[in-house]
This record gives sequence, C-alpha cells and structure tokens, in this order.
Amino acid sequence: MTVSGIDEQLVPGSGVQINLRAIGDPEKPPLLLIHGIYDEWSSWNLVYDDFAAEYRVYAVDLRGHGKSDKPEQGYEPTDYAADIASVIRTLGLSDIPVIGHSLGAVTTGYLAADYPALVKAVVLEDPPGRFDSNTGSRITPMLEIKRGTEEETYTFFKEIGPNLGEARWRDQTRRLRNTADGPFEVIIEWAERGYSPDIVGTMGRVQCPALLMQSDPEAGGVLPDDLAGEIVAKLPNGEHQKFHGVGHNIHKDAPSEFARSAMEFLHKHR
Repeated sequence: MTVSGIDEQLVPGSGVQINLRAIGDPEKPPLLLIHGIYDEWSSWNLVYDDFAAEYRVYAVDLRGHGKSDKPEQGYEPTDYAADIASVIRTLGLSDIPVIGHSLGAVTTGYLAADYPALVKAVVLEDPPGRFDSNTGSRITPMLEIKRGTEEETYTFFKEIGPNLGEARWRDQTRRLRNTADGPFEVIIEWAERGYSPDIVGTMGRVQCPALLMQSDPEAGGVLPDDLAGEIVAKLPNGEHQKFHGVGHNIHKDAPSEFARSAMEFLHKHR
C-alpha cells in the first residue's frame, strides 16, 4: 500500500530520540497511533487510509523499536509514556485522541493517566492486563529466537503462524530482529520477580473517554475476560468491545472492523 503525504522525523523523547511518521493532511485534526512490542509505525498500514480520511495521523516507533533510539535500559511503561508526552509537546499538540495496541495500549493508558491534559480520548487495543509468569513464558522464546540466526527467526514465525504467508513471516522476522533486547528483558524480569506494573490500577486513573478493544483469548488474545471486566469497571468513562474469533492483532486481522469501531468511538468524543 502507498500512503501519500508521509513525513518522517526524529523528535525528542525522554532522553532518547523517537522516530515519528506523519501521514495525511496537516490541516486535519491530529490522531496518534502507538504500536505493540517488536513492531513499528508501519504496523498500522492496513488502517491508515481509514484514519487519514479525517485526521492528520502521527505514528511513532517506541523506544527500542524501528528507527527510534535503543537504550540498554528504560523500558518501564512510565518511560514509554514520558517519551510520547514529549513527542506530543514537541509537535505543539494537546488534548488529542490516541490509539495503542498491546504494549502501546499500556503506554496509552499510562499516558492518559499521568499526562491527562495531552489526551482527549483513547482506544486500548488488547492490552495485557498484567505481566506475569504466563507472559514471561511467551516472551522468553521470542528473545531467544531474536538472538538466533535470521533463518531461525523466520522459521519460528512460520511455525507459530502457518497461515500468515511469506510476506508476513519475513516482515515479522525483520521487525523482531530490529527490536532491542530491553523491551523483552524487562518483561521477563517482571515475571521472574513476580512483579507487574499495576496496569489495571493505572487504567482506573484514566479520566478521558476510553474504548477497551478485547481480542478473543481463544484466538490468541492476551487480555482474559476477568481482567477486561476489571479494567472496564475501573475506567470512569469506559466502553468495552470484544472481537470474537479475532486474535491479538485486531487492526491487522480485522482491519475494517477495527477502523470502523475506532472511528465511531472517536466521532462521539471529538
């Protein structure tokens, strides 16, 4: 897909440089997109056209990802959120809608809780409700295979997603190998220490309108029903939508439904 009007720049985060892509008409209202772990701004390729029809779309590479700086440390949710707050301020923006996926959804929640003046409304796409031993057991093999050969990484993705196809396997291989070790190491450390950032509690501090999009746990979603219920119960202005039969990457596996739901929510909170 070719996206018109693409600008790329490095902007200051919290002690690092963050790669930013801006897509669409600069005269339209802003919208910020934040990807998940071992991904990058192009994660949103399948939905850019839908959002760019009404918004100037900004998409970041989180620290440790894509073309952003990759420090050895600094991968707590508060670090990611501080980066994004700096990016928004550098752009001269405030009170903007933000959409985040997975780790990006956690970042979005912390951003809205800790920097409320910067955020108008949020869409939280399948955030992990906690980082625990189960999370560690999923992340550890990814770090190990990332440190292997390129062909080993490719084979890993081909085996766990046999129906995704050559282009997706190669893209996943490239993105994983281009991600720093730090984002994985800190999650593994949380699992080993039995410590997890208080994601559910943080969501309770999000005062702006929030849409929690939940993937189907039986199809690969990472947010179980009980924690989805806890999050929605704590959100003062929260809504919940579950995508039955859709895995963790809703915006990739059901892009039309994802974009439609997100836009309907954002229209209510312009």
